[in-house]
Amino acid sequence: MGGMKNILILLVLAGLGYYGYSLLSGAPVTGISRGLSSSEGVTSVMEARPAQADYALRILFIGNSYTFTHNMPQQMVEMARSDSANRTHYMVQSITKGGASLEEIWALPEVQQLLSEKWDYVVLQQQSFWAMHPEGVIKTIKIAREYDTRIKQAGARTLLFTTWARKPDSHWYSNQETAFLRNADYMQKKFDEQTSQLAGKIGAVAIPVGGYWAYVNNALPDIDLYSADATHPGVAGSYLSAAVFYRYFSGRTLETVSYVPPGISAETAKRLREVVR
Repeated sequence: MGGMKNILILLVLAGLGYYGYSLLSGAPVTGISRGLSSSEGVTSVMEARPAQADYALRILFIGNSYTFTHNMPQQMVEMARSDSANRTHYMVQSITKGGASLEEIWALPEVQQLLSEKWDYVVLQQQSFWAMHPEGVIKTIKIAREYDTRIKQAGARTLLFTTWARKPDSHWYSNQETAFLRNADYMQKKFDEQTSQLAGKIGAVAIPVGGYWAYVNNALPDIDLYSADATHPGVAGSYLSAAVFYRYFSGRTLETVSYVPPGISAETAKRLREVVR
């Protein structure tokens, strides 16, 4: 199994990724139910190819387990596949490493190779405490500028993944080691402010995923977005994140999306899509 994974990575890095190793292709499909992997590394290209496409978008996600848990990029592609109004050919890839910062991912030869490819958008997701400390902010500004320079050289645009606070009223705010987080509202405010400021510094766009999480936590408390550790996304959380990104890329609300991932009900999926307006 490990050998097969290494072969796949080598093939992707050899430049065969866009069309030779498509996970998903064909016209939009409704009612699909695919397994969602939660593994790090370089994915093959995930595609949503409608019968009639007006244009194509190539998107690369770079991050850690907040991105790869329940394969959020794949969920976004599945949304596009199920969207009866979609007329965009999506080609999506991700490179992730569990627990890693953008600085650590930058050192990977795979990411340097991928950044030399042709993209329209590259999404950056930083380690989840970066905005809570001045030194984390300084380091993130520096590395984000390095990424952004490479991204612009590839003719793409940088998007910043604004992440979410730890689960409200969870142990993260009472434990002595993480009491600096204070509470979920404070933590989210820091993420929102620092990501917005960073976007302004490098000319990027901040995608307010965490803001939608905060809304659901307050307005729809019966929907649990978190896994048992109160930090990583559950299936519903990854679905909400995917919906926010699909809303941005499609430029439309999600009334015509029908995809429901394994692990949540159709009603829950519908309520989450309705949040993303």
